[in-house]
Amino acid sequence: MNCRLIKQIIVLTLVFLSGCASGSHRGDPFEAVNRKIYNFNHSIDKVVTKPIAKTYSRYTPNSVKQGVRNFFQNLGMISTTLNNIFQLKLYKTPDDLLRITLNSTVGVGGLFDVASRLGIPINDEDFGQTLGYWGVKSGPYLMIPFVGPTTVRDGLGRPIDIIANPVSSLITNNSITYALSGIQITDKRARLLTVTDIVDTQLDPYAFLRDNYLRRRDALILDNLGMENNRAPGALVPEKSLLEMDNELFGDEPLEQF
Repeated sequence: MNCRLIKQIIVLTLVFLSGCASGSHRGDPFEAVNRKIYNFNHSIDKVVTKPIAKTYSRYTPNSVKQGVRNFFQNLGMISTTLNNIFQLKLYKTPDDLLRITLNSTVGVGGLFDVASRLGIPINDEDFGQTLGYWGVKSGPYLMIPFVGPTTVRDGLGRPIDIIANPVSSLITNNSITYALSGIQITDKRARLLTVTDIVDTQLDPYAFLRDNYLRRRDALILDNLGMENNRAPGALVPEKSLLEMDNELFGDEPLEQF
């Protein structure tokens, strides 16, 4: 999805929700509408995205999937680097720059994660986190059509991160941009197959997704994602801790799970 389309979807959703404020969850005043959008996204996923992801996961060699994931992760480091600078976390910038340089050169355009093999830590920052770091409140939780969960703050930051992505900002050929975006979406969805199946077994999948999303975003802003937090009400996780589920749902898990 290109930057202009995502911005239009977010703006239209915000305008529509502005007249529909109601809901029992303090951070989710538009819950009634959000649930409808969640059901819409889930139906599209069930018919289109999930079957494609299953085929990709089943028939694509692990080495190819790992290369695809490394490639897009390397591109994402550009946004991470910029946001670490915006947050004045300059002590992280050398690692970010070193990762980009090594993986883009020795790692053949990012297909191989040489930096991780050398023990260079990987950071995860975006403009939504930057806004939160400087005190901007998250605002209401939103479910965006075709995009998924976000908040007003994260939704406003998302276009900035898209602009920072070379696929959106530097490639002028729409066919290439759409192809790369399609591959990235398919790969990300394939990595979530097992986890989303577990989410679907929850008593309230929507609330489970919302609560974990909001907690994880707060943890990312505070840089304490590694802290165990598995006692939050409403988050029923069979056989997995919330930390494991959070990492799989919204973070980066090793490809060996395939």
